[in-house]
Amino acid sequence: MGIIYSIEFFFNQLTGYVYNRDPSFFLVPYLALAILGVTALSIVKLFKKYQVTHEQSTLSWAFSLLFIEFTLIFLILENISYTTLGQPDFGRLMSTMAFTCVICGIITLDNFALSMTYPKQKNKLLIIVAILGIISLLLVIFANISGPPYAEVQGFVLKLDIYITIFVFAFIIPNFFVGPIIFYYFALMIREENRPKSNLSLWMGIGLTCFGLGYVLTYIPILAIAFSFFLATTIIMYICFNIPGWFKNRIGWDS
Repeated sequence: MGIIYSIEFFFNQLTGYVYNRDPSFFLVPYLALAILGVTALSIVKLFKKYQVTHEQSTLSWAFSLLFIEFTLIFLILENISYTTLGQPDFGRLMSTMAFTCVICGIITLDNFALSMTYPKQKNKLLIIVAILGIISLLLVIFANISGPPYAEVQGFVLKLDIYITIFVFAFIIPNFFVGPIIFYYFALMIREENRPKSNLSLWMGIGLTCFGLGYVLTYIPILAIAFSFFLATTIIMYICFNIPGWFKNRIGWDS
C-alpha cells in the first residue's frame, strides 16, 4: 500500500475518517440499495416485455440497465476495498470491472437510443463509440495494472495519472452524451408532429444525461452525489418505460 493510503486507512479504522471527511457518506448505502432495487425491478419488467413484443430496443435497454447494475456493484466493492478491507489492489481490479461495464453499457445505451430514433444510421455511429470506448478501457487497464504513479488511491478515490485521465475523459465523455443528444435532437424534430412522443424522448435524454454525470462524478470524493444521479437515471427510465397514468397526463400521452 502507498504511504498516503496507509495513513488514510489507519485513521479511517481508528476514527471513521471517511465519515468526517465526507459527512454525506452515510447516505451511500441507502442510495445504492435504492438504485439496485429500482434497476432490478426495471430489468425484470423489460425482459418480460421483450418476451411479449420481441422489440430489439426493449432488449437493448434491458441489457443497458443490467450493465448499470453491475457497474454499481463493482463501484461498491471498490469503495469497500479502500475504506474497509484495506485492499487497494482489489479496488483497482473492481475499478477496471466497473469501467468495463460502463463501456458495455454506453454501447448498448447508444444502440437503444439509435434503435428508438434513427435505426438506419446506428451501425456507423456504434463502431465509433466502440473504438473510443475500447481505447479508453485499455488506458484504464494499463493504469490499474501498473499501479502508482499511474493509478493511486487518495481520499478513498482512485486517482489516475493526469495525462491518462485527460485521454480517458477525451475518449469517453463524448460517448456518454451521444445517447442524450440523439434523444434531445429527436424530441426537437418531432415536437410539432407528435408532442407526447417528443416529451417522452426529452425525459429519456434527461435520464441518460444523469447517468453520464453520475459516472463522471464518481471521480470526486463525495460519492453520494454520483449515486444520486444514478438513482435519478433509474427512476426516470423506470417511469418512461412503464408510463404510469400521472406521467401520461404530464407528457400528454394519449395512447
